[in-house]
Amino acid sequence: MTETIKIKSPLTEELIKELPAHSSEDVQEAIGIARDIAPYWSGLSFKERIGYFKTVRKIFLEEKENIVDILHKETGKTKTDALVAEVLLSVGILKFYEDNAEEFLMDRKVKGFGISALKDLYVRNFPYGLVGVITSWNYPLLLTFSDAFPALMAGNCVLAKPSSLTPLTALMLDDIFERAGIPEGVYKTIVCKGRSEATDTFIKGVDMIAFTGSTNVGIGIGKSCIEDLKPCTLELGGKDPMIVLEDAKLERAVNAAVFGSLMNTGQTCISIERIYVVDSVYDEFVTKVVEKTRSLTVGEDEDFNTDVGSMTSEEQLNEVLEQIDDAVKKGARILFGGKRIGERGYFLEPAVIVDVNESMDIMTEETFGPVIAIRSVRDADEAIELANSSIYGLNGAIFTKDIEKGLKMAGEIESGSLCINDCLINYGIAELPFMGVKKSGIGVRHSEAGIKRFCRSQSVVVDKMGLKNEVYWYPHSKTSADMIFKVVDQFYKVEDA
Repeated sequence: MTETIKIKSPLTEELIKELPAHSSEDVQEAIGIARDIAPYWSGLSFKERIGYFKTVRKIFLEEKENIVDILHKETGKTKTDALVAEVLLSVGILKFYEDNAEEFLMDRKVKGFGISALKDLYVRNFPYGLVGVITSWNYPLLLTFSDAFPALMAGNCVLAKPSSLTPLTALMLDDIFERAGIPEGVYKTIVCKGRSEATDTFIKGVDMIAFTGSTNVGIGIGKSCIEDLKPCTLELGGKDPMIVLEDAKLERAVNAAVFGSLMNTGQTCISIERIYVVDSVYDEFVTKVVEKTRSLTVGEDEDFNTDVGSMTSEEQLNEVLEQIDDAVKKGARILFGGKRIGERGYFLEPAVIVDVNESMDIMTEETFGPVIAIRSVRDADEAIELANSSIYGLNGAIFTKDIEKGLKMAGEIESGSLCINDCLINYGIAELPFMGVKKSGIGVRHSEAGIKRFCRSQSVVVDKMGLKNEVYWYPHSKTSADMIFKVVDQFYKVEDA
């Protein structure tokens, strides 16, 4: 009997669709089809692949309103969140690699020095072949674009495995690719549950894994890849800090704190989850945050006029409520929100919580929900110390009018990315590499590095002298040794200061 996956709307808790789950045999078949088409796809010129993706982009833009509707119904996020963080950023990533992939991956000649100056030196890039993209449920479109498109542009075929909570958006891409004329097997979505037999077959059968999701799951996938020495990139959890100094533009800092904490109902790996505010502006900051949060609308979004949508799953909603309860039991105060609302759907009124400390899960564990947790600090030094106390290091934000001070502080914070007087936007800037440190992951997204991760590099040395023998080849002699000594002295001596 075929296993099925039921997709429920987090807005209404009603069944949207029931899909047959792919079996291990289905995955094997998909791998075989991809292997067959891989030589053709990798053999195309960049211009030919870009031609396909311009058609994809055209269809994608034609369907943007339908895509927003699917994302809204499937994930519970507001339509504006879907439009900005999924559609706008995704098409931007596609266009970025259309414009730059060839330059990033072209053969590069390297200048030699000393003995290597007698050779022509090249670095070349070749696709791995078949890339497995595994994404989480919070951004089913954006996360797929972030990995699948640079992988495809580099000449790989892609198998995409979305979360079983949100497969409809990913399956929509299959339809768009088919309409664009991309050959069967170049890209395919695999729908299956968790670490099933089908998932294990998926991981085992591809040449490289790009994973986005929780730290614990990512570590497990990393271990599976290590067994086969299979390359992987892992974008994992975050507990991102925001620091507000006494000279910050307070209105902008407040607006950023509320948006950065609540976008996509807080279900964002780079959400602001810990806010450290210097004592002198703490009370005013908190008052303004409560006012701003109280003014937001929460619920279903009919016409782009709702601020905060629903959680995507009841399980995640309950995890957030448990963190809030733990914080209150340990002395935190809720100034606003923090309760489930509505008679249907997974809606949680955004919470503003103060008097928090590092004994509470809400300040140490990833929350992934609509919570604004604020703590006062003496100064920038204490804020940096607390910011670095986390096991995570994905993103962060600093608010100060003194940009030089902000840049200096940024260098002291253990995170892969950071904004000064801004929040979250850095993920959407494809020109910049995006990465995590500590338990927030390994590997780089976006930029030149974001496409090169889907390639194996090859170094090539070409002799250009055509001599019968090299001085260091056989037979060895005192004469050849003296010549080598002279080369060492000539090229590598230390010049006087």
